[in-house]
Amino acid sequence: MGNRFLLTLHKIASMNSIYTLSKFLLVISLIFLSVTTSLRPQSVDSLVGNWELIKNAAQWDVNLKFKENLDFFVQRHLSAKYSYQLNGDTLISFLQRTYPDSETIIDTSFITVRNDTIIRTYEKSGQKNSIHMIRDTSYDFPGDSMENPLIGRWKWTYPSKDTAVETFLNDHTWDFSVTGRIYDGHFEVNKDTLTMIYNDKKKTKRVHTFWLQENMLGIKDLETKKEYLYRRTKK
Repeated sequence: MGNRFLLTLHKIASMNSIYTLSKFLLVISLIFLSVTTSLRPQSVDSLVGNWELIKNAAQWDVNLKFKENLDFFVQRHLSAKYSYQLNGDTLISFLQRTYPDSETIIDTSFITVRNDTIIRTYEKSGQKNSIHMIRDTSYDFPGDSMENPLIGRWKWTYPSKDTAVETFLNDHTWDFSVTGRIYDGHFEVNKDTLTMIYNDKKKTKRVHTFWLQENMLGIKDLETKKEYLYRRTKK
């Protein structure tokens, strides 16, 4: 009888120990979760997602992405849709711009066609410039008349060293685009300061102040003093 009583007490003590240990582990887990959460600034979570630059007509389109692991990606691109007239070797282009004012920009250039190469010459700021465009022979234009030597897709190296693509169609429209390189790196947030460290050879560091309001993100580069406004696209 005494042995049974002692065995019962031992079982109860063991159960209490397991319960106490479980509570202890649960408390430790909650403390760890609280500490790790407090170490992650709330504004980091607000930044996470995809943003696009609200631009004026002279700027690149910029897509900016912040990730939960504190990595970021930046990609720039340009695009425009022209209408055009070709009179002999004279190319006249028309671009309808709506920002900051509605206006039609008219440019004139001169072209020389040599097999699958077009040399386009134009004057800018009093200086003559030329672009050597190479035909993309892999691009097919079913139904388009080849009487117009411009018809097709052409590529050339933009001043940023990225590839520019110009597509001339038979309906006298002309699509222009430049897809910039993707820049990536790591970012840090300290109150209203955003530091972006790029994964380039120099580990370039850009320091900004920033603010968030609903789906808008404002960034000011502390070195150049330039300010940029982004809108959230998707998270």
